[in-house]
Formats: sequence, C-alpha cells, structure tokens
Amino acid sequence: MRLANIIVNAVSVLVLSVQSNLKASEKVELFKSLAISYLKLAHSIEALEDEELTRENLNAFTQKYDDVLKQTLFKDIQNKHKKEVMTLFAGRALPLALNGCSGVVIENRNSQKSPTTENVEGNLGILNV
Repeated sequence: MRLANIIVNAVSVLVLSVQSNLKASEKVELFKSLAISYLKLAHSIEALEDEELTRENLNAFTQKYDDVLKQTLFKDIQNKHKKEVMTLFAGRALPLALNGCSGVVIENRNSQKSPTTENVEGNLGILNV
C-alpha cells in the first residue's frame, strides 16, 4: 500500500508540474481577450464613414493594432497553422511573424503549381457563402 501511495503522489506531482509549465488556461484567456480586441478594432474601423477618415483616426487605429499585435504570442502558434495562413493570404501584407522573418517559409517548387486560395479553401473545407 505504501508503494501505491508513492506512485500516486509522484504522478500527481508530474501532472501538476506539466500543467503549470504549459499554462494552457492562461493562453486560452489571452487568446479570447485578443480575439475580442481584434474584433472591436475591426468594428470600429468598419463603423467609420468616408468623411470621418482622417490622418488622426488612421494613426489611432494603427496604434491600437500595434498594441494588440504586441500582445499576440506568435511563437505559441504551430508552424502548420502559420503556413496555412501564409498560403491563404499569399501576396497580402502579413505580420512579421508570418511574412518569412520568423523562419517559417513555404517552399514553392517549380514542378508544381503554387496553391491558390480556391484550392486551399477547398482542402480546408471552408465554405464560401
């Protein structure tokens, strides 16, 4: 019985140490708060009328975007997800963590066509409504 108690205690300590190292709950909460921040910023940009768009508004939105972007932990995102986004948005401006400066590079082979947005969306199961 004493050996079983030692094993149970060792396993529980191991599980607690792994859980504290991963900090999954903190990352989930950070992701939720960042998603809300990006959504608020997008809504505030969409709510602007053409005559309300001034240099000051543009600078304020750029500053808000930069602030939210600084909080985003791109290192925690798996490379396969980064590559999917890079493929979907090829030819567009991407954050530094996705535009090749992070070391994540999609190799284009001359023997194969580079995937288009339609091909990738079809492969990912995204529906265009």
